[in-house]
Amino acid sequence: MRAEFVVNADGGSGEVAEGRPVAFNVQAAEKVYLDLTLTARGPGGHSSLPAGPSPIDRLAGALDRVGRHTFPVQLTAVAQEYLRQRAPLAGGETGAAMAALARDPRDATAAAILSRSPQLNATLRTTCISTLLRGGTAPNAIPSAAEANVNCRIVPTEPADSVRAVIQRLVAPFDVEVTVRWPATPSPPSILPDVLRRALEATLKETVGAVPVIPYMEMGATDGLYLRNIGVPVFGVIGLFVTEELIGTAHANDERVPVAAYDGLVEFTRRLVDRLAR
Repeated sequence: MRAEFVVNADGGSGEVAEGRPVAFNVQAAEKVYLDLTLTARGPGGHSSLPAGPSPIDRLAGALDRVGRHTFPVQLTAVAQEYLRQRAPLAGGETGAAMAALARDPRDATAAAILSRSPQLNATLRTTCISTLLRGGTAPNAIPSAAEANVNCRIVPTEPADSVRAVIQRLVAPFDVEVTVRWPATPSPPSILPDVLRRALEATLKETVGAVPVIPYMEMGATDGLYLRNIGVPVFGVIGLFVTEELIGTAHANDERVPVAAYDGLVEFTRRLVDRLAR
């Protein structure tokens, strides 16, 4: 169906500071997902007769270079507006840096301050990190190949081909192949419509009190990108208010949310859907 817009319950959330709700973030854009396979090859052989670095050695060197690389700041319009609106709430050094970078995306000092936070660092730039590793068949044999998966989350304004080219350049000294394991699908940003903003503000006022609604760029990925690519705006909306510490447990060994926060999420969603349906 060609919907006017889509509310996606897999993005966005409320922010809590000092035990109280302070903001509600709505996902209006998301980074682009790309998986690259790095492969080092060699003749293999017995481990008692090494002839130079093994494929594992070379792959390790390549991954070290990738892990140390920092992509330049590329501030999208959504991210820039997020920093501008979020700055007064953050306050202190972080808030000042947010405001400074929102005014001037070339402010290297402000970018360095914000980059200390994994969440804000991922808001500012493309990131690539090793996630899977495979190599070797026996403790006394040099493998003929070793490979790793490098997962990249690309700023929507940066072409995926240029990111692949950067990775290729980084690993070239180690004679490592770079191939695309999961291709990138562009995900254009969406503009928050007034009807949804008003519904969110009214529902928030009923459930947690008046807090600002702030569009932001999701660092992860959702299926919303498929709808955005056929011209349907998508907005990530989760009525979950938890601390940044608990948000950081996502996909970790102890992923969790408080029962009260989950109950609040259910009530928020019920009220929002009821309001939009009317």
